[in-house]
Amino acid sequence: MPLTSGKMLLDHERKIKKNLLALKKDMDARDLTDFFIQEEIFDFPDIDKINGYNPNTTDNRNNCFFQLLFQSGERAYDVFLRALRQNQQDYLADLIENTQVNDGQAQATEPFSWIYTIPQNVRSRRLTEKDISRLAQTLGSDWQFVAYDLGLSKVDVDHCIMGYPTPLMQIYSALQKWRVRQPSLCTLDHFVKVVKDCQATSVDSGAMYEIAKNM
Repeated sequence: MPLTSGKMLLDHERKIKKNLLALKKDMDARDLTDFFIQEEIFDFPDIDKINGYNPNTTDNRNNCFFQLLFQSGERAYDVFLRALRQNQQDYLADLIENTQVNDGQAQATEPFSWIYTIPQNVRSRRLTEKDISRLAQTLGSDWQFVAYDLGLSKVDVDHCIMGYPTPLMQIYSALQKWRVRQPSLCTLDHFVKVVKDCQATSVDSGAMYEIAKNM
């Protein structure tokens, strides 16, 4: 299992997938694996898995590599681009970076697709206490599952529930704990990704969009 487990940001994954044929045509995963070890994305069992297919073909190695890559967290995207450049394949890294993914089709078919309409600088900056206060209003009765996926423990969630009388204050308290403890992950991009992946049923995506537009 990759050392940095978790899903890659959706738009980063789509950038790679849109260029998958070109990537698989010109790259061999085994040329990149040492860099992924060095950057602490993959561990040695991951490398054994990539190189252990029978038949041990370039296509099989690449397929395994991309399966692991998309489950290696948000940092894996940047490491992948750097690995390509270190391997003298700058043109592949540039191809991925210059790929546009905020097309109408993506917005129409993907959950929370409105995130693509929000400027990148807004999506990637650290959320403020005011942002947290507003976003708390978009989560409903199953907010605890979102809190767990943000990294809070059951003890943390129980403290929020016992410490505040109303659900809204409980949610705000939980999100504030997340903001303080994980400042580098406290972004709109990450929050929306966690909510979407969690598949919480009582989330007001429309209200979340209106809040994001005014950030």
